[in-house]
Amino acid sequence: MLLARASIRTRIRGTLGQELLRRGTERRPEFHQVFVDAPRNARSLDTSPFIDANQVMRWLDERIGLVENEKAEAAAAMRSLAKEVNETIRQNIQRRPDLQKKYERVTGKDDRPDAWK
Repeated sequence: MLLARASIRTRIRGTLGQELLRRGTERRPEFHQVFVDAPRNARSLDTSPFIDANQVMRWLDERIGLVENEKAEAAAAMRSLAKEVNETIRQNIQRRPDLQKKYERVTGKDDRPDAWK
């Protein structure tokens, strides 16, 4: 494994590797600019007591992969993630009485199907 990494580094450092990297960014520099600007606008993720944070991170990683591979637009990917998270929270609250009580305590609302609209 270490040898393979060293070999990859050597190739990237070589003239051919540099040329491949340069050509890869020249095609669509505006695509890469989003990732350059992201840390400037970043903030930590909010967590919810009503859903497993690890599950949300897996879903987020999936959506980021779709965007990076140009299979989805960023806004659409995040909207679908939000929809999936909200649906899962709704299901978790409906299935677990302890979460229903916590939801009522935190939000001041009871868990009704129309409360999520």
